[in-house]
Amino acid sequence: MLGLLLFCFAWPAAFFGWPYDTPLLHLCCYFFMWMSPYVAIGAVVFFAAVAAERIGMKWRGLFGGGAASGAAGALVASRARGTQYVRARTVPVNPRTQFQQAVRNAVKALTTAWQNLTELQRGEWRNYGLNVTVTNVLGDSTTLSGINWFVGNNTPRLAAGLPIIQDGPIIYDRGNPDWSLVLPSVSIVTNATDGTLDLQADIPGSNGSNGAMLLYVSRAYGPGIASANKPTQLAGVFPTGTDGTLIAGSYTFSSPFVASGVADNDSGNQMQFTLRLDRGDGRLSSKFRGQVSGS
Repeated sequence: MLGLLLFCFAWPAAFFGWPYDTPLLHLCCYFFMWMSPYVAIGAVVFFAAVAAERIGMKWRGLFGGGAASGAAGALVASRARGTQYVRARTVPVNPRTQFQQAVRNAVKALTTAWQNLTELQRGEWRNYGLNVTVTNVLGDSTTLSGINWFVGNNTPRLAAGLPIIQDGPIIYDRGNPDWSLVLPSVSIVTNATDGTLDLQADIPGSNGSNGAMLLYVSRAYGPGIASANKPTQLAGVFPTGTDGTLIAGSYTFSSPFVASGVADNDSGNQMQFTLRLDRGDGRLSSKFRGQVSGS
């Protein structure tokens, strides 16, 4: 609006001397005449940035012309399978489950534990953060701080009853195994909680001896429900050997949820599972997701 007003006033004043006919005002009018478009654009960008910060939405590109993520009023922008979409904003429930509380308590404890690390240990985590990249919600490669990695990689350990890893990793990767060789699969007894995790190949150790495979499973859901990234809870903790190796084979667990109707010839209900490998040296693998089969 400011740019538009300056533009409308400056053009006639500069050319016709209206409404005031003095050299100084002529000079000012010429200045505003040429600057008004830039003022208008700057004002739009400024107020758009302020609005974006207040509503919590992130985007790439001017005026939201690129990828977007976050909430704006009653809408939420996100991505799924590489596609941008907008959905209605909903307020999530807070079930306060035992696992949820364990994760929250772990985050609090680790935030305090960071302050008690030595400067050398904090430096190791910072170096890890500088050398390991992650993909953010917009699909861009970025880095995290040392405390982000310390809290993020140790939270699953504490929630699973494992001790804190204080020394930062000295191998600069996520510690991901070759899932195409391991070929993990999870089966669970229909209408029960007893299940089995099967690994088809050994996972060799890598610099740590206090690691574990962490298994998470979801609730059963119907075939007509969208299946992307269902919430999961901890179902099994399978420690590695003294050399950090996890041997191929079958590992039994007890699910926090009943596998209601999860079987090939039953109601068609489904469950999901997530695996994360803790290397025991501060590294935590990316998530491996799969479908639970009924037995």
